[in-house]
Amino acid sequence: MKIIIAGDGKVGAAIARQLSTEGYDLTLIDSKQEVLENMQDQYDVMTVTGNCATMNILEEAGIEEAKLLIAATSADEINLLCCMTAHALNPDIHTIARIRNPEYYTQIFKMRNTFALSLAVNPEKKAAHQMERLLKFPGFLKRESFAKDRVEIVELRIDANSKLNHVTLADLDSIVKCKVLICVVLRNGQAIMPDGNFTF
Repeated sequence: MKIIIAGDGKVGAAIARQLSTEGYDLTLIDSKQEVLENMQDQYDVMTVTGNCATMNILEEAGIEEAKLLIAATSADEINLLCCMTAHALNPDIHTIARIRNPEYYTQIFKMRNTFALSLAVNPEKKAAHQMERLLKFPGFLKRESFAKDRVEIVELRIDANSKLNHVTLADLDSIVKCKVLICVVLRNGQAIMPDGNFTF
């Protein structure tokens, strides 16, 4: 599958590194030749130097054959224009735009079709959300989110000085102040399926 990445800064380069290891046919667009040369030396990618929001540069990058365009420059407006131009040249293409401005980000979802966007992403917001989650519960050993972060499966060690010590499973909700379902407890190498009378 042919993928075009517009913008070879930190975000674009990270995406390119990941996708190149998965064997995709990648073309990178950036206005800085030396940045592109560095990526071309390290990975199996094609490069085009120029403004990613212009028709001639997108055509040179092979927009007509591409299935996906990821606009990841540092300028939201360029990313939006790049996606709109790509869609004008290839109506079947899927487009993803990096949008950092919170005002744009909230409006985008109301105007996705106008901007010909398949998806808008704010990596900084996602990173901040991840950090917030880690700081909120720093004691978790493992943590996985499902259903758009509405459900989380966590592994937690309860030490001798934990406020959960000597608490029954029936009383747990009032202490942690959220709905919790304990699936299994490992104690002294034994897996225990706890009931409401179980004491931590």
